[in-house]
Amino acid sequence: MTDSMYWRQQDIFVPQDQKITVIGAGGIGSWVVLGLVKTGFKNIEVWDGDVVEEHNIPNQLFSAKHCGQNKAQILHYYFPVVATQEKMWEGEPLSSTVIVIAVDNMEVRKRIVETQRANLIIDGRIGGENIRVLSVSLMDYESKKYYLDTWYPSGDASDLPCTARAIADVGFFVAAIICNRIRKFLKDGIITREVLFDANKLDIMKVEV
Repeated sequence: MTDSMYWRQQDIFVPQDQKITVIGAGGIGSWVVLGLVKTGFKNIEVWDGDVVEEHNIPNQLFSAKHCGQNKAQILHYYFPVVATQEKMWEGEPLSSTVIVIAVDNMEVRKRIVETQRANLIIDGRIGGENIRVLSVSLMDYESKKYYLDTWYPSGDASDLPCTARAIADVGFFVAAIICNRIRKFLKDGIITREVLFDANKLDIMKVEV
C-alpha cells in the first residue's frame, strides 16, 4: 500500500514527516494511535510499560488474546509505523513535533509540560463521560501558564465509582478531539488551549483558543 490510499483526504490534510510521541497506550492513547495511523502519520512513538488486563478490554484497543502482553508492543505489531518504548516515561527528553499525554497521573502530566519543548503538547483527560483536552505550544507562550493554572494534584481528582470510570465511546470521542486538534495545528497553526466536552449530553461546554 502507498500514500495513494489517502487520496480521499488530500484536500483536508496530508501528514509530512512530523514525529508524534504518545505517552500512555490505554483508554485514550490506544485510540489516539489508531487515529494517527489512519490519518497517515508514519513516525509515531508510544511509551507504555503496562500489560493488558481483562478490565482494559472493553474500553481500549485490545482483545482478550492480548492479556498479559505489553500495550505498546501490541500496537507496534498491528501498526509497524509505531516505534515502542515498552516502559513508563520517567523524564527522558523527547525529540517530537507533537507529544500526546495519555496517562492518569497528574504529576507526570505536569512534568512533561514543564520539561519538554515540543511544538505542541496535548493532554487528554476523561472523568466518566466528561472530556477535557488541553494544549501547550511553543507558538503560544501563554498556553503553558493557562495549562498549569488548570493543574491539580492526583489526590484532588474526583473519585468516581468503579462502575462509572470508563466506556469505549468516550475514549473514541477524546481520541477524535486530540487527532482533530493535532491536524488543525499542523495544517493551520490553530492552537486550542482547552476543549470541554460532555459526552453524555453531546455538549461542547467550552473551547478556548
